Amino acid sequence: MTDPQALLLVCERATPDRQAACMLFWTLGGNQVGKGAIAGWREMIVPRLDEIALWPFDGRLADLLDTRPCVIAETYPGDVYRQLGMPRGGWSKRRQSDRQRIAKAMIPWLLARSDLDAHAFLPMIEDGFGADKAGEERFDAVVGLLGTLDVVDGRRDEGVPDIDGVRRWEGWILGHHRNNAN
Repeated sequence: MTDPQALLLVCERATPDRQAACMLFWTLGGNQVGKGAIAGWREMIVPRLDEIALWPFDGRLADLLDTRPCVIAETYPGDVYRQLGMPRGGWSKRRQSDRQRIAKAMIPWLLARSDLDAHAFLPMIEDGFGADKAGEERFDAVVGLLGTLDVVDGRRDEGVPDIDGVRRWEGWILGHHRNNAN
């Protein structure tokens, strides 16, 4: 039997800063991302293939942002936690109290960006992104947004290695850096 971890893309494999991302092919139960990916392809990407760009397949992010009205890129909030100063362990995004505590690391990031209204985020942070089950999704969405903005603003490199197979076939997680990407 093949090790399921062997199905992970290079950028999905565990790093010293985060656990492995969930494989795209997993479509059942917890920790699955496959259903969302299928819905995104079907509902957003395929109907608009002539309008959008898929990073990194279609080129460098800066070039795509200059030439296309919409660029789609994969993000992984687990990569961004450490960039925001959130520790790797000792908390769970599934618990509102942990989100309330740990999300405070977002505040210095937000206050350092004068072009953003940091105060719009403060109620969400103070509330831990809500008590309902979707709170962890809102938390991760904001974390992913902040990581994406760091790349778009040039504060962080887009991260994709100069490996033809990665750029052409595998793809990459926006802003992810990996020393051993071969």
